[in-house]
Amino acid sequence: MTGVHTDTAERPAHRPRRATPSPAARHPYEEASTRHPEPARGPVHPLRPGTTSRASSAARTSRPVRVSWTRPGAASARRQVVHAHPGAPGFAADREGLSQKFPQGGYTLADMANDTAGLLTALDIPSAHIVGQSMGGMVAQQLALDHPARVLTLALVYTAPSTDFLAGRDLVDERTHRPRARNRDEAIALYLDNEAVCASPGYAQDIAWLRELCGQMYNRDYDPDGIERQLESLDNSPDRTPRLHHITVPTTILHGDGDRLISADASKLMHELIADSKLTIYPGMGHELPRPLWPQIITQIRDNAARGSA
Repeated sequence: MTGVHTDTAERPAHRPRRATPSPAARHPYEEASTRHPEPARGPVHPLRPGTTSRASSAARTSRPVRVSWTRPGAASARRQVVHAHPGAPGFAADREGLSQKFPQGGYTLADMANDTAGLLTALDIPSAHIVGQSMGGMVAQQLALDHPARVLTLALVYTAPSTDFLAGRDLVDERTHRPRARNRDEAIALYLDNEAVCASPGYAQDIAWLRELCGQMYNRDYDPDGIERQLESLDNSPDRTPRLHHITVPTTILHGDGDRLISADASKLMHELIADSKLTIYPGMGHELPRPLWPQIITQIRDNAARGSA
């Protein structure tokens, strides 16, 4: 890929045999509803979105679980990435505000990882290809560490093993203390301003798509207080760096050298510590997925998933 830095040094990739979770050890999730009723066939791609990727940033989910099935060719890169493995169904855990909320906070990334494992259990999915971006990538790391039998492969997109790499934390904190929007138009204006710090220096930000996305999130459930609870969960969670060498599944790590929120050094460190990993640094990419890079990003995730399915 022209202009893309990729480290493909071979590393020992010892992958232990994965045990299928026992039906007797089911998580307390009891039901799941879907927008699309087709049953899952083959490997699936659960996606853990980042801290500000939903207007509500709802806290931990609890039963009942709501799942959104999406198809290839959907309008967003997020949905396309979920379907990066040809023919595989995908879903995103509901953090859009209709799940149970925990206004008192106090939860951690480990709690969210447990929820993800429980969701897989509720859907009778023994293991899956996991894609996580930003904070969602932190949850994905935690899932791979705490529930290794549930993870076939990992795709970690502009994320970090600890808060030490949050270079733009001051930018995020400042925006979380702004007045609440009084209506839909104000919510969209605030969201666009928040997303400006995620912009890529080498690519035009897709303002029209962000405006449409925020409008949909506002219509679903506007709860900006969830952002602060999510940030607290980062602070309440331990550094995963000392444990990263325990991740043995095929892992692709993607980052942009123009990311103002999470330093690309985080991805470089994860690449050093995760044996079977591949690192790609995209020049000019910020803390977002620029539309021109979608084909390359999807290919990276698809190829990584293929390695775990072999």
